[in-house]
Amino acid sequence: MTNPKHSPEEKLAIIDEVLKARHDGSKVVDACRAQRIHHSTFYRWMARLKNTGYKHLEALCSKSRRPKRLARQTPQSVRNEVIALARKGELKSANSITTYLREKKNFSITCATTIMILEDAGLYGYIKVNRRGKTIKKRGLTI
Repeated sequence: MTNPKHSPEEKLAIIDEVLKARHDGSKVVDACRAQRIHHSTFYRWMARLKNTGYKHLEALCSKSRRPKRLARQTPQSVRNEVIALARKGELKSANSITTYLREKKNFSITCATTIMILEDAGLYGYIKVNRRGKTIKKRGLTI
């Protein structure tokens, strides 16, 4: 059985044909095979239609199977805490912010995640540092 992409209108027409064939006494599996779809696809389309009360053709539109949000996404409260600590200026590096959050606040966060949050907020990047009379560029807090 091939799996061409069907428009919502085509899906609705296929559902109608399968339901007519079932009403005439044919098995759903045979009717689906005649329409060149798998029977589980038919039942999935029917479930989508049932959930919308058979009213919305949008229920038959293709949907992404990707999750709506990342499973291990850093919570906004942790992001806000990292940014607040960096803006306060008491802690001078991403590593010290990470250590503080781990030990004092019991957050499970890595230094790489802290750096990513700070870069997104524009608080981390290349800075110039004087070392023994030489000016060098390195990555650090830009505050």
